[in-house]
This record gives sequence, structure tokens and C-alpha cells, in this order.
Amino acid sequence: KKKKKKFNINWSIEGSDQNISDPSKKTVVKVGDAPLASGTAKSVEIGNNIEFEITNLEEGRTIKGWEVDGNLKTTNETEITIENDKKKLTLTNIRQAHTVKLVLEPKKYTVTVYIHKPEEAIHSYTLKATKDGIETTPSTVGAGTTNGDTKYTYSDVEHGSKMIFEATTQGSIYEIKGIILSFSIISFPNCIHYMGAP
Repeated sequence: KKKKKKFNINWSIEGSDQNISDPSKKTVVKVGDAPLASGTAKSVEIGNNIEFEITNLEEGRTIKGWEVDGNLKTTNETEITIENDKKKLTLTNIRQAHTVKLVLEPKKYTVTVYIHKPEEAIHSYTLKATKDGIETTPSTVGAGTTNGDTKYTYSDVEHGSKMIFEATTQGSIYEIKGIILSFSIISFPNCIHYMGAP
């Protein structure tokens, strides 16, 4: 009996968070019933199908798509099916070796910071912000919900970024009582921080 030809499907994950050490928190992809480690290959008989399914997606990442032979796929096409919110990829009627890569990207958040104006007068505080040690400018600066407040909005802040906010007076008659706000962007999709001027 003639043996059926087999092809190697090389498999990897790109863009996962390298700082996750706990294996239970890492992205897991199954082929059939068993998880398939990134950087390995699976052998498939000619004409057969192969199914990749994400059973655990790490926190702070979204699925950009699946790369098949170097081309990023996000929608169905001939012999490629992507379903279940991009969590499942099926290659049908395998006729050659393929390289498959799951492409992840960091989630992005909007961070909003308000400076409260003092009761008695208009303040001249401004906000200086750094993201991962680099000074960053807000995407918008405008009036807050309360009259006289200033609202700073920073969009597309990547998951895991560290932001530090520092209020500066520019010669205001008020002094700032050492407000430096520092936090890591982890799990608040729309975080709002209030900084009260004394």
C-alpha cells in the first residue's frame, strides 16, 4: 500500500507578552485536542485539513490576524476559514507545506486626567506626562466637566505602559502639594484620574 504524502505546517505566535512567566496566563493554541507549542511543526496528510484554535488568550493582547505563508489573513478566502472572533483558523485541502503564525498586538486604552481648578481663581497648571520614560503629548486638551477644570486625554496607550503625570505651575499663585501620579496601564479600559489643585 502506498503511503500518502505528508506536509509540514510550521507554527508560531508573534507579538505575545514576553513578560508573562506563569504558563497558565500565556496564549494557548490547540491543534486537534492537544496544545501546539509556538515554534513547532505539525505533519498533515495531503488533502486533509488542519485546525488551530485559541483556548486561552493572554491578558492585554488582541488578535490582529493569522499569517499564512507570510500574508496576514483576517477574513475567509479559498481553503482558509477564520471564525469565532478570529480565535479559530482552518486550512482545508492541504497540498503543500505551510507556515502559520498567530499575530497578536497590545490592547490600547484611552487615559483621561483632569486638573481641578482651585475655588478662588483660575489656575495656570499644566500637565506634563511621560510614557515609558518618554515625554508624551495629549491627543486632546479641553475643558473638564466642571467649569475651569482642564481635561487631558491620551489615546492609544498600550497595555503595560507606565505613565507618569506631573503638574507644573508656570508661576501660578498656588503651589502644588507634590502631585506626581504614576501607574501602569493594565486593566482599566477608560481610566480617569483626578488631580486636585490645592
